[in-house]
Amino acid sequence: MTNVSTDVKNIADVVKERMQGTIADLIPDEVFDRMLNQAVAHLITPSVKTSKLREAARVTGYAYSSADLGPQISPLQQIMEDLLFDMVHQRAKDELDKPEWKESFNGYFHDPSKAVKEAVEANADVLLRAMFSRVIGASVQEALIQFRNSNTGF
Repeated sequence: MTNVSTDVKNIADVVKERMQGTIADLIPDEVFDRMLNQAVAHLITPSVKTSKLREAARVTGYAYSSADLGPQISPLQQIMEDLLFDMVHQRAKDELDKPEWKESFNGYFHDPSKAVKEAVEANADVLLRAMFSRVIGASVQEALIQFRNSNTGF
């Protein structure tokens, strides 16, 4: 594995070295160096606001607007976040496609797989708390809204 560097000169030198014998030989060195340095600088300069990873956070409610997505990132970081998102998504899909995660149909409804049943049982207290907190919390909040908006109370 090669060392990764954020040093613009080092990156430009590696790219130039790899392009020797191709288009790099057709362009004067000073012009090619300037073009290459501009391209590398663009690649590592923050100028992008989102990536697949950040968009997923926005859609799932972890961020509500582009301002919540954090500071701008470089196109290189965007590429890396997109690759990471795709890789994790594929690994999760591959894992969940395994037989131990597949449900069975008993004629009336789907029975959870052994892995799902074990996960639910192991985390039942947390799942129930979260479920009841959301359901009861929403009901209480709705009652408070109705009370505030009503002239007569409940």
